[in-house]
Amino acid sequence: MGAPMTNHIPDKFLDLLRGRAVAHFATLMPDGAPALTPVWVDVESKPEAQFVLVNSKRGRLKNRNVAKRPQVALEVSDPANPYRYVTIRGRVVDVVETGAAEHLERLSQRYTGKPYAGWGPGEVREILRIAIDRVSTHG
Repeated sequence: MGAPMTNHIPDKFLDLLRGRAVAHFATLMPDGAPALTPVWVDVESKPEAQFVLVNSKRGRLKNRNVAKRPQVALEVSDPANPYRYVTIRGRVVDVVETGAAEHLERLSQRYTGKPYAGWGPGEVREILRIAIDRVSTHG
């Protein structure tokens, strides 16, 4: 049985968002259907709250979806034990371009050990800042 739901990521699960585990990010399509995307993920802890950060190229489907329907969900499983995971439901409360390219480079170093290799001409990156409504964990 999983841990009780909360709006804070328990310390013993923060490694999943600070390591190399890929998150599965769910957004809502115009017809209400879910869209699921694997993403690199980060967590930002402030005294008043925690936020999950997803970096994405401006114009992608997930960016368009959250602009109209900010409700999202993420699941991150431990690569060494997929039955140890954290599930987060929340809302995109901010979309920021400033610092997004540098953030992507930090994520790329963490996930791949190299600079980001997927830059396209004129590409603009955005950080989707997600306020956490519910967290559930298992394992």
